[in-house]
Amino acid sequence: MSLFPAGSRVSPRRATPRLARIRADRERYRQTHPQDVAEIEAMAREVAKTKRCKV
Repeated sequence: MSLFPAGSRVSPRRATPRLARIRADRERYRQTHPQDVAEIEAMAREVAKTKRCKV
């Protein structure tokens, strides 16, 4: 399910409850999957250490 179906109007009145649900779902996932969260955070730290390309 997409956040906002294609062609739908986005307004603060419609977005606020959906964003609140996404944030609550994210927090619930973090609480119920601590090992996954730790693994992802460790990967992100490693990626942050890599040298970036100069454009």
